[in-house]
Amino acid sequence: MNPVAERASEISRLSPAAESRVSVSVPGRAPVSVLIPTRNEESNIEKCLASVAWADEIVVVDSASSDGTVELARAHGATVVPFAWNGTGPRKRNWALANYPWRNTWVLLLDADEEVTPELANEIAQVIRANPEQAGFLIHFHYFFLGRILRHGDPLWKLCLVRHRDARFEEMDVPEVSSYDVEVHEWVRVAGRVGRLRSVILHRDFQNLRHHFDRHNTYSDWEALLRTRYRRRDVSGEVRPRLFGSPVERRRFFKRWFLSVPGKSWLYFFYSYVLRGGFLDGRPGFIYNALKSMYWYQVSAKEYELRLAERNIAKPAIPKRQEQNKAAPSSAAGATATPSTDEQRAAQVEFYREAVNPEEEITRPRCYPRPVQFLLDYKIRSAWSLLRNGRGNGNGRASAPADESVLVVCCGSGMEAEMVARTGRRVVALDISAEAVARARERAVRFGFPLDTVVGDAEHLPFPDNSFDYVFVHDGLHHLPDAYRGVREMFRVARRAVVIAEPADGALTHLSVRLGLSGVYEEAGNFVYRLDPEKLAAVFQELGASRWRMRRSLIYYQPWTFRFYRWLEPRPLAALFRAAFFAGNFAIGRWGNSLRSVAWKNTEPEMRIQ
Repeated sequence: MNPVAERASEISRLSPAAESRVSVSVPGRAPVSVLIPTRNEESNIEKCLASVAWADEIVVVDSASSDGTVELARAHGATVVPFAWNGTGPRKRNWALANYPWRNTWVLLLDADEEVTPELANEIAQVIRANPEQAGFLIHFHYFFLGRILRHGDPLWKLCLVRHRDARFEEMDVPEVSSYDVEVHEWVRVAGRVGRLRSVILHRDFQNLRHHFDRHNTYSDWEALLRTRYRRRDVSGEVRPRLFGSPVERRRFFKRWFLSVPGKSWLYFFYSYVLRGGFLDGRPGFIYNALKSMYWYQVSAKEYELRLAERNIAKPAIPKRQEQNKAAPSSAAGATATPSTDEQRAAQVEFYREAVNPEEEITRPRCYPRPVQFLLDYKIRSAWSLLRNGRGNGNGRASAPADESVLVVCCGSGMEAEMVARTGRRVVALDISAEAVARARERAVRFGFPLDTVVGDAEHLPFPDNSFDYVFVHDGLHHLPDAYRGVREMFRVARRAVVIAEPADGALTHLSVRLGLSGVYEEAGNFVYRLDPEKLAAVFQELGASRWRMRRSLIYYQPWTFRFYRWLEPRPLAALFRAAFFAGNFAIGRWGNSLRSVAWKNTEPEMRIQ
């Protein structure tokens, strides 16, 4: 006999008294059934059952409790249904919704540590007797924490009053959290409209903080695994994230957005404790909001750890910067890399092979919001503008002589190579990934500009000394185990100058890392190597550069910011954005996160750091 049939037969073998409760409604009680899943809930179950004594039917689905949970439930008139999960079928709530012979259409979904307030009991009775058209109702929760009811802060709503025929919990299988035979954080899906009730449920857990920490440690495992190891799962059985959908779909939309935002723990604390008045709940309110913020930080940290593990990269020590590889080889011949470096490179190549969207890579920045296109164009043009008399505003569009040659290092899918080729220079693009080079060639064909490509390593460039007039890199050196070695190789191959546009190691960068807006490691597992202007100047001096120029700016764009940048696409808002960008950089750009630099060979000595 299959597990569902076995449990159905168990229901049929209930005592005569229990059978009468299944089939006969109690006069004067509200026509609603209550579903309570339990396992060793002796400390909570009595208050929960007392709060729903007004309901026509109470069903406790129990997972082999070893304390007094079952006896207490029966003493309060509840029907107890034993449940043993087989590891593959529906979990406790979904099984009960689908298989138990409910006496009423409407079912209230409760946990054993939750209590229905008298006001909510009256409201539910009135709503049900009015035969509403909704398929379910969201109910607001108040949390009883450290001896106080928390009435402020981030509001918690749950869809827990539903028509049992139309309601099922999401199916999200996370085997690593398989000890739970009940749905963890899955939401209820209903077929129809969703309403809201005004009264509240009180969440009152009588267990201690240790239990709270243990439970949320498991919850954070579940959240992190869903966003990493199981991010490509089948989501057809889940609540869709839609901004203009039902209240449940809208909450899922904002949750997905929130989980993608850096610094979410700080944002949550500011939103819940400050904006939503969590400070009004005293010290328990502060502790609760601090722990909830730490919970979101746990999710981020575990997500990061899982992404590293997926790439088989143990977290490396932060590499030494200036001390490594001070002597650049006169040519790439004979240069070898350490096995760990080879493994890191192979892992990065594999990551970008699997993770990138080829069409987006070939067409960017055309597919980006216009403000992001402006930032990219400004960053690259302002780097090249440093070649013109040491000055430039990044807006010049003068074409270069056609006989000038440029090597674009770490070209990726050719975005930077295209921008340089549009100036009239002859461009060779190099990347360690054959797939990236193939996309760069496809870009050149599709958008009609000349381009030669080479598969090669930026730390061991496969060219003789002084092969190109200029060597250029944009956001490529920070992938390398030693970015300054890449600078040395660029300088060796250049005949006239090197042009660099890379992340800067500066005060605002350190602040953004602390706030979670920027990371120390990328998703591919590599350390983000940010260039220190003083150390870069020392490298230029060591290499014999006759002069060099540097410029810093505050330029920030990440994929998660694109949705906000799209709001600024209308011309009036775009103009305001540009004005704010230039004003902000005038004020604090010198400490910014973006460094552009040019170093010359064979010219009159001069140095200037801007």
